[in-house]
Amino acid sequence: MDILNIVDGLEQSERLFFSRVIDKIKRVERIHSISSTSFLDPYQQKVIDSILNQFQGVQGIFKGGYPYAERKLLILKPFYYQIDELPEFISCLRIIGNSKSCELKHKDFLGGILGMGITREKVGDIVLDGKNRCFCFVCSDMVDYLNFNLQKIGNSKVSVEKVDISSIDIPEKEYKKFDAIVSSLRLDAVISAAYRLSRKMSAEYITNRSAKINWQIVDDVSKQVQEGDIISLKKYGRVILNQVTGYTKKKRLKVEFKKML
Repeated sequence: MDILNIVDGLEQSERLFFSRVIDKIKRVERIHSISSTSFLDPYQQKVIDSILNQFQGVQGIFKGGYPYAERKLLILKPFYYQIDELPEFISCLRIIGNSKSCELKHKDFLGGILGMGITREKVGDIVLDGKNRCFCFVCSDMVDYLNFNLQKIGNSKVSVEKVDISSIDIPEKEYKKFDAIVSSLRLDAVISAAYRLSRKMSAEYITNRSAKINWQIVDDVSKQVQEGDIISLKKYGRVILNQVTGYTKKKRLKVEFKKML
């Protein structure tokens, strides 16, 4: 599949973004430079990987700061450059909340950073490290700004320091499991059960393009969800349809969800 076919197969809203990435790849190929994108979600990584296969002189390396990162940026380089010659594009910040009366969650850390006017693309994974603490991976050009300006998240004062990526020990992600019953694996039914919303409201979120499956926008309420799919709903967070566990006497599906803590 050539580049034109790949781009034509994308949604209209995605074409500008991926066209800019293609321009960046072509520039690296033309002037033999090193460049990088901002952070990409797994769907974007998948599309860009297929685009990169069309270029012979450019190598792309996805990096997120630690081995199991979900969000990664793409480092573009001429194929002959060695890995140890690459500049630092990712930095890690340790953010610690000082409040004893409230516990900061993933959404709080992310909201506090985005509330400073930083775009989501500049922020990689945020990994909780105990109560009121997290490791936050960011584009390196954001470090000084966050270091000096991120002083409070919600009602909690926070301290920020840059840490050496090679020295940190990233804890495993923790999930909470919960069960639900659905009439089918249609997206509107699954979202209704996962987020405890009415079926009508779930359908409205989907048709308004606020729902994603595996990081890709889905606006079809009847889209079938598969075991292992990651579902996200704007302002409600993400859940994983972990497995179908059985049937009720009325032949409705018993399902198990996982939600990251």
